[in-house]
Amino acid sequence: MLSMTIANVEAQEWNCSNKISDDAASVKVIAFLKKYEGRTKLGSCKVEIQVCNFKNDSDNNGTLGADLLITDAEGFQRYVPFFLNEENERWAKQVSYVGARALVYRFKDKAEDPQTGMDENYDIEIIRKENSEELDYIEIGYTGKNERVDRVNKNWIACGEEREEYLRNNPKKHKFKSLWWWLKNPGKR
Repeated sequence: MLSMTIANVEAQEWNCSNKISDDAASVKVIAFLKKYEGRTKLGSCKVEIQVCNFKNDSDNNGTLGADLLITDAEGFQRYVPFFLNEENERWAKQVSYVGARALVYRFKDKAEDPQTGMDENYDIEIIRKENSEELDYIEIGYTGKNERVDRVNKNWIACGEEREEYLRNNPKKHKFKSLWWWLKNPGKR
């Protein structure tokens, strides 16, 4: 599993590519995530965020701008790469939205991959507390062909005390609110 491999690799610094540093939307994503870079605890989860650095002499040509590793209370891990300024193609599409309190990132990949299979989808919400820089919660939704075949049942992780409690008490209402947000923001799909 990819997340287990990444979890055992020590954090490494890397420079953002010009594709990322020249794109205003990507710069906003990097700036939002940079405030939370490092390892921390959020609710019952351990969170690790790594973000690329802006350097003028970067020869990096990739689109990986950041990555996130979540370990929940049961030890389940989910690794999320943030591919920024990807050219949306027939086989891959990324969308990001940065607001006053929120970073929402969605990535769809239909290319066949031996580790994840085909039809991989990430939905990530990183939300700050009202009038604060402190994180309120992180939610990660994931589906992928190999996990569906292997019947990995954990495709949604919520981190943050209040959010975790809300999810336990209102699972259907939460799903509807999440769907409603994407319906109200069609340009963000």
